[in-house]
Amino acid sequence: MRSSLLTLPFAYTPRRGVFSFLAIFVIYVAIYLKDWASQWLTSSVVAGLLALGLFIGLCGLAVQRDSYKNNSNLIRLSFGVFVFFSASWILTFAAKGMANLSSYYIAIPFAIVIVNLNPNLFYRIIVFHFGVTLAIQVLEYFTEQYFFIYQASDGTELNELLFGGHAEVFRAKGMFQGPLSAVAFGMWLMFLTRGSIFIAAMVLFSAFFASGRLGMLTAVIMLGLWG
Repeated sequence: MRSSLLTLPFAYTPRRGVFSFLAIFVIYVAIYLKDWASQWLTSSVVAGLLALGLFIGLCGLAVQRDSYKNNSNLIRLSFGVFVFFSASWILTFAAKGMANLSSYYIAIPFAIVIVNLNPNLFYRIIVFHFGVTLAIQVLEYFTEQYFFIYQASDGTELNELLFGGHAEVFRAKGMFQGPLSAVAFGMWLMFLTRGSIFIAAMVLFSAFFASGRLGMLTAVIMLGLWG
C-alpha cells in the first residue's frame, strides 16, 4: 500500500485528544528541535521534556481505553516489546550497576507511545520538519552560512569548515547537527512512506544541498522504482 504525503501506509485508528497531541508534540520538540534549541536549553531541560512527553503519553493511553479494541494486535505487540525492553534494561542495570540511557535504547518506549497514540500526527509533524529543513538548506547553500552552529559536548563547533573538510565544499544541514544527519533523516522518512515520490524528490534535493552522494543515489533509485 502506498502512502499519501500525509498518511502512513498502514491502517490504524488514532487516539485523538489533548493528551495525544501534547505528548507527541513535546516528544517531537525534545528530539528534533533539541539541536537548534541547544543554544538556550540545557541537556537536563531536554531530558525533562522527554520524560514529560512520555508521562503525558502514558496518561493518554490510560484514559483512552475505548480504542483498544480497534488496535488490539498493535496493543499486544507493543506490550510484548515493552516487557522485553524492561527486562533487558533491568538486566543491564543489574550487570553493570548503571542505567543504560543510550538514545537508541530509550527510543523504544517513546516509539511505543507514539505508535499507540497517533502515528499519523507524528508523521505529519516530521514531514513538515523535513520541509522546513529543506527550505533552510536552500538558503544555507546559496549564502554558504549555517542557520545555526551546533557545539559538541567537548566544545567543538560543528561549523561550515568542519563539514567542508579539506575540499572546502559547503554542505547544507538545515535543522540538524550536520549534513549527514539531515540526509539520514530524509532517507528514513522516504522508506517509512513506502512509495511517496514527493518525499523521495525532497530527499534527492536535500542530499544534493548536503553533498550526500549515497542519499542522492538512493533517492534516484527509489524515484525510478516508484515512478
